[in-house]
Amino acid sequence: MPDPGTPATQASDSLYEFIRKDYERKRFNRQALQTKWNDNYNNFMGVIDEDKWKKEEAEGWRSKTFINITRQKVMTAFAIILDLVLSGGKIPFMLKRSPEDEDLHRDDPQNEEVARKGIQFMTDRIEHQLEETGSDRAFQKNVLSLCLYGETIAKVRMKPIVRKRWVPVKPDLGFDTSRLPQQPMDYAKVDETHIDPEWSYAPLWDVFRDLEVEHPKDGNAVIHRKFVSPFFLRGKKGKPFFIDQEIDAVLDGLRPPPDTPAQQIDNDDLQSLAPGIRKLQYRENTIRYLESSGRVPAKVIEEFEKNLQEKYPELRGRIPVVGNPATEQPGDDVYISAVGAAGHIIRY
Repeated sequence: MPDPGTPATQASDSLYEFIRKDYERKRFNRQALQTKWNDNYNNFMGVIDEDKWKKEEAEGWRSKTFINITRQKVMTAFAIILDLVLSGGKIPFMLKRSPEDEDLHRDDPQNEEVARKGIQFMTDRIEHQLEETGSDRAFQKNVLSLCLYGETIAKVRMKPIVRKRWVPVKPDLGFDTSRLPQQPMDYAKVDETHIDPEWSYAPLWDVFRDLEVEHPKDGNAVIHRKFVSPFFLRGKKGKPFFIDQEIDAVLDGLRPPPDTPAQQIDNDDLQSLAPGIRKLQYRENTIRYLESSGRVPAKVIEEFEKNLQEKYPELRGRIPVVGNPATEQPGDDVYISAVGAAGHIIRY
């Protein structure tokens, strides 16, 4: 079912429609898995399915009180795994030299010391990055998902981190201080932005992958679906690889008329949401946001790039067109990362 809102533009139609259909196929294929996840969640939360009780038991009534063994087992496994893996509250890892480097410099004491200092420097840097990006807390969510559903998914991405530090500056005292025995100094706070790798938790309910393969990367694509607000989309303008013109088109088309309720979520999407947010009555995040990473036929990509350049000439230097769609054969795929929302590709 197409997204509500403005119809897909010519620039976005080819690629967006491919991603949308791929998402709907993956959502359909995982229905059996969703049934299993729902059962796991209900058992953990102690939700009783009365249809599973034997009607002939008891004398006209059945108690809804029971000991939730499932929750006990899940939380016990969760605690044991965290205690083993997150030793000291940190994600464990170890850096060591490659065998080739060890063979090459085996008898060089000076190189051994350089390697030791390099390993220690990188270890400290990685631990600092993991701490700043909150990777330990994301890892805990992954472990809980693994204990509850039997599988979990994590993403590694780059995240801007703002670090604050103090730098010495010369104060303006209104007179010449060069002849003073000691120059007076002041300190000012400055912000520095660094791009660091981040381990982030991806809720299992929001990730759609190829179930014909074991590892998500071995399939044709992985789609991370979110429901976002207009405020969230507007905040993406100016970010790397986002197409501001297409974001504006989405926002203009999704603005509801006066005195009408905001659009709701399609029922098929609603049933694939996490149980905790499935029954919400009032929603602000109603725009379906499909982040797809994987393979797309080259013919679809070339048609999309050509149409996009025709619609936005200012993007011609940013998105080059290569190849000839007329000569493409089955299996001529291209790896891409793209985001679609309401009939438009807003990031490419």
